[in-house]
Amino acid sequence: MNITGTGLAGLSLFLSVAGLGAQPPDTRLQIEVHIYNYSKVSHEMLVRAEQESARIFERIGIATIWLDCPLTSQEAVRNRACALPDAPTRLALRLLSNSMADSLGVGGDIFGSALLPAKKGFGVVANIYADRTRELADRREFEMILGHVVAHELGHLLLGKNAHSPAGIMQARWRYQELRFSRQAAMLFLPREAKRIRANVRARAGNKPASEPSAAITIRVYRLAKVPASTLARAEAEAGKMFEQAGIEVSWFDCGRTDKSIKDQAICSEPADPTKPVLRILSRFRPEPGVIGETVGFANISASIANISLDRASELMPYIAGPRSTVLGLVVAHEIGHLLLQMRGHSPVGIMHFPWSPKELGLANHNFLVFTAKEARAMRERMRSSILDQPLSTP
Repeated sequence: MNITGTGLAGLSLFLSVAGLGAQPPDTRLQIEVHIYNYSKVSHEMLVRAEQESARIFERIGIATIWLDCPLTSQEAVRNRACALPDAPTRLALRLLSNSMADSLGVGGDIFGSALLPAKKGFGVVANIYADRTRELADRREFEMILGHVVAHELGHLLLGKNAHSPAGIMQARWRYQELRFSRQAAMLFLPREAKRIRANVRARAGNKPASEPSAAITIRVYRLAKVPASTLARAEAEAGKMFEQAGIEVSWFDCGRTDKSIKDQAICSEPADPTKPVLRILSRFRPEPGVIGETVGFANISASIANISLDRASELMPYIAGPRSTVLGLVVAHEIGHLLLQMRGHSPVGIMHFPWSPKELGLANHNFLVFTAKEARAMRERMRSSILDQPLSTP
């Protein structure tokens, strides 16, 4: 069988802080990872790396079993833990030294590779260039970064070819300066990747694919302020990305600015409800009695209407190295979050925290302001169970 390699390139891992909620573990969805530690990573460090990788897979509903395997035939006689028949759910992970990586002719900026079949079949072997990963860590938490590299390469085995993503754990290139955020909920699988991995593990185990309910919502947008359509579209994409990372698919319907444009579209004349909330882009506003919000927007939860002040949102521009659409996208996600969470308050961190500090806004382009895992899970559960009218305490 011809084998192709998929590598983790780079001096530059870009972290996307994905506020993904954990999926309940399914005992049928389980993989065994057989570790061959040629790089002599200490037992303590290796256990911590395994725990970090296991945490990432647990969040998408995949249980992991880790086995330390013998490296020589003599050791294999004494240690039979890995003497099991080959199976698609048993993955071999080889931690290789610098000399081993050099002998394989692997480029110096590659930290891992997954061996994938050229045609049909399941990949079961991945290499981690652990010495290089230790050098990449450079006094940072080596075990944490090693756990992320392990999850990345196992992800390649479970996702197949063309698995790199623009964000999250499957991003190809990670930047040095962002490794300090390794403890954040950044290195995670995106919702679409999680679904593919669960389907792959089911197929490896010989189980029939299971359908997964989707969490989707349509937001009707009323441009009552003069905002260019292109700016609004980019803002919707920015907010939509945050909801996608939380496992929610958002559709946007532009109802325009005039009474005629609203009346000409039947969906725009319908009253707001939890499944089709309304977003109003205003120049300035005076908050109505009984609503929540500060400065840039307010949400009328009982009416399923979110309001954004374009002028006040623009006042945040000096703190963000990006276009006005980035600021507007953050505010939109925040106010729609109030509606979906039925939340009359703010969180201590993330997109639902307010007011945002200059530091938080400065990290907005690194996807630092996102929904927490608890918030993401709560929104999905509400949308799927159609009980959006029940109040929810602040996460």
